[in-house]
Parts: sequence; C-alpha cells; structure tokens
Amino acid sequence: MKKPKEFILLLILSMIIMIGGLEITSPDERLNVNINVENGIVTYSVKYDGQELLLPSRLGLKSNIGDFTKGLTLKNSEFNKESFSYDMTRTKASHSEYNANKLDLILENAEKHQIIVTFLVSNNDVAFKYTLQRQENNNPKSAVIISEVSSFLFPEGTTTFISPQSDPMIGWERTKPSYEEVYSADADMGVKSQYGHGYVFPALFHIGNHGWALIGETGVTSGYVASHLSDFSPETGYTIAYPMEGENNGIGTTYAGIPVPGSTPWRTITLGNNLKPIVETTQSYDFVKPLYEPSIEN
Repeated sequence: MKKPKEFILLLILSMIIMIGGLEITSPDERLNVNINVENGIVTYSVKYDGQELLLPSRLGLKSNIGDFTKGLTLKNSEFNKESFSYDMTRTKASHSEYNANKLDLILENAEKHQIIVTFLVSNNDVAFKYTLQRQENNNPKSAVIISEVSSFLFPEGTTTFISPQSDPMIGWERTKPSYEEVYSADADMGVKSQYGHGYVFPALFHIGNHGWALIGETGVTSGYVASHLSDFSPETGYTIAYPMEGENNGIGTTYAGIPVPGSTPWRTITLGNNLKPIVETTQSYDFVKPLYEPSIEN
C-alpha cells in the first residue's frame, strides 16, 4: 500500500525541522526562501534562480509581553497554499490573480510565549508578518510592539536606489518626513543617509549582475505605525525602524499598539534577475482588504 502524499510531505517536513531549517518555494520554483533557527536566533535567506540575493537576515520582534528576538525554538510549522483574485481600478493591473505558497512558523521564546511568523511566497514576491497570540500562561488582551529586528542583508557590491528619511517637522509647513527627498542613483550601501535616520519605502537594490530587489511594506492601517529602513550595518544590513520622536509634532508614540491576537503589517520583497518583476508587482495591493463595502458602485 502506497503512503499518501500528505504523509510523505509530513515526514520530509519533520526531518527538515529536526535539523533546524525550513524551505518554502514559489509556485514556479524559481524563488526559494530558507528559514533557519540556530542558537535561539531565527534568520531567513532568499535565492532566485539559484543565486542568493538576500543573505541570512534576522527575524523577530520585541514587545511588552515577550521578547521574540532571541532564545527562540521552532515548535511547529504548517504549509498551505494561498490563492485569490481581485479587480481594482486606477492601478497598474485592473485584474490580479494571486497564487502563493504559505508557511506559518510557530516560535516559542524562553518564557514559553509563542509568536507566529507567516511567509507568503509567490512568483518573484516574498511577504512576511508576525502575529501575537493569546498565551496560556499569560493572557494579555493587547500588546505594545517596541521594535523589530527584521533585516535585509544584501551581498557585497550591491548598490542602492533609496531615499533618506528626513528630520521630523521641517520643510514646507513642517510636514516632513513626507517621502519627498532625492533618491540615490547606484550608491554604495555603506553611504550614510543624509539625515542619519535611515531610508523610506520603497527601497530598490541592484545586486550586481545577479538581480534586483525591492523592499517595502503593505497592509498598514490606522491601528499601526508606518515604518522605514535603518541606515546600513555591515553585520545586519538594513533593519525595520519605527517612527522617530518628534514626528507629528510629538503627538503619539514611536511604538505600535495592537490587540491580541493581532498582526504587524506585511514586510515585502520583490526579486528578479531584471526590472520587469519590480515594475509589474502588485504586492502592495495584494494583502490590502476592503474595510467596508462602498454604498455606490462605479
């Protein structure tokens, strides 16, 4: 009697988990994301057509109900598929078909608190987010996300097309940061940002002769803060940075508060060996669901 495919997949998955690593690929199998848990630290790396475009980069966040940046163990994982379609006017594609492979990682910290990291990998696109759950031994109804260690470490020689995050409350009518600074043109990663606050989204990277990567975020609602990228570090690359003190005239916090269970916005990466996937991606719209039904149809 032959074993069902589901059993064989589960057996293979169990073997992968035992060695501390997982892999999820795009439907066309050209894009590969590898996740590794070693010494309590979780990293991911990305290959396209066998070429590593993103070196091992950190995953995790720190909250007031638990530190999920270190001392982590992989408790479980689940593979699924995600497929849907939608129509949208006044965008680059009036009709979009989304097909991706999905991986949920359940990670546990030293205090036995758990967090879910969700990856969606479609052709040329990677997205990930974090979800905090209710804890059996600690049952908070809300949480403050203090920081993320999510990072993007590119190979040496990568050049940048990125725009600096400005000082707060400067410029016309004191509206900055307003994402209107000048973009670099093929600048070295080691160049410090103009104001010393990092860079805004979207951020484009040219990985030599091997490909391109576009970093961004999507699914930001009024219940979360908008993020940007830090300055470059040789050890970690670029990391997710939260708002600066002084933004919005000092009103509000530099942290994010969410209900529990609750999720962060999606961190997105679009990759390819040319600029076509960068231009054509609809990833910024793919995960944004309507908040209400319009009263009048177009």
